[in-house]
Amino acid sequence: MADRLTQLQDIVNQQADNFCNSIGILQQCALPSKFSNFDRNGSQTPQQQEDYTSLFSSLITRCAKDIDALIESLPNDDTSTDLQVASLRRLEQDNQLAAERLEEVVRKGELLLEQIQAALSDIAQQQLDIQQSSDNNTYKKGKKKKISKKALIEVGLKNDKKKPKAKVESTQSIVNDNLVKLTNISYKGAPESSTPSLYKEQKKVDGDKTPVSFIKRMKDKLKGARFRYLNEQFYSSSSQEALLYFKKEPSAFKAYHNGYMQQVIQWPVKPLSVIIKQIKPILKKSNVNSPVVVADFGCGDAKIARTFPKVKVHSFDLVAVNQHVTAGDMAHTSLANGSVDIAVFCLSLMGTNLQSFIKEANRVLKTGGLMKIAEVESRFDNINTFIDSLAKYGFEKTKLDQTIEMFVFMDFKKTQDISKTALKKKLPVLELKPCIYKKR
Repeated sequence: MADRLTQLQDIVNQQADNFCNSIGILQQCALPSKFSNFDRNGSQTPQQQEDYTSLFSSLITRCAKDIDALIESLPNDDTSTDLQVASLRRLEQDNQLAAERLEEVVRKGELLLEQIQAALSDIAQQQLDIQQSSDNNTYKKGKKKKISKKALIEVGLKNDKKKPKAKVESTQSIVNDNLVKLTNISYKGAPESSTPSLYKEQKKVDGDKTPVSFIKRMKDKLKGARFRYLNEQFYSSSSQEALLYFKKEPSAFKAYHNGYMQQVIQWPVKPLSVIIKQIKPILKKSNVNSPVVVADFGCGDAKIARTFPKVKVHSFDLVAVNQHVTAGDMAHTSLANGSVDIAVFCLSLMGTNLQSFIKEANRVLKTGGLMKIAEVESRFDNINTFIDSLAKYGFEKTKLDQTIEMFVFMDFKKTQDISKTALKKKLPVLELKPCIYKKR
């Protein structure tokens, strides 16, 4: 009975995640904003949009029915084991179909996001071309040429309604304001008045009065939205599921990695730099007769391997971004038992199978080997509980540093090989809160 209730809770959590993801995809797939009196290539008939609302309504209804079916499958006096098994099999098949449909919608949503990004960039460039053309026609031989009200109305920079007399703004100022507002578009196609970051004073390039940095701002916002979506998927799936996803969508890992690097720039301290500084004295002692071997789990661009080219560093991640990285599931590496001196987890304890990573570290580390962990401090409900749990995985804490803002650094020594004992059958579940990056 308890196992069934646990299974029900897991499915409810999964369906809640699907529901939240559905809302995000619906926002991304909203119709683009239309700009009055702006037609670059002549009138065109807009393409028909797919009915994403009906599709997601169907998926959400399916989720609710799945939950009802699982509740009905709970054991009682009137149901037999065979009926319960058959019901669960049907439920599993239905869930698989729903998952495939949702995956297809997500894929289409990502493609639509790329199209929106390209369209906005194209619109912004067109507005810049209009501005440059306006400047060339306005100023000739040092004499300012007056632009008619009718011309301004045609390009959408002025309306034909009469307004009370006020301080006259320059044509340049009107153009700048219009360009800035053009970039401030919500997913549902309406200008957002609550996004002050795009209304900041624009940078000037080579004395030009045109605000060109807003194009970069617009692209950065779209990239940031995709990074946050991928980041949430990392924390809500297992390493095997993430590996399969990035094999199908290799460009998604590049988008995630680039977004992550943008976040690192804003941090007061770079955790990986701290770890590199800490292990540098140990790696300096490495030589042919006594080599020091490092395993970097979730290495990103393999900075440790690039920093110490003479040291044997095994770098693992889901996708190989350069020649130093071995792509694969870091819960199951090809390293031999007891072959590593130092194991590093720098902000890489992600996903739903953290215990698999720690088991793998215990397997590949030599007895007495060092395991270094750096994580965001807010992910821990209780750090001491986490440390006590790792003791059951054969690791003894040797150092705990919570003095650095935002992050916690921990060192552990491998004291026993759990693969050779009965302890692996009694290992506690390891759980950390997901690290959610705020929208900027």
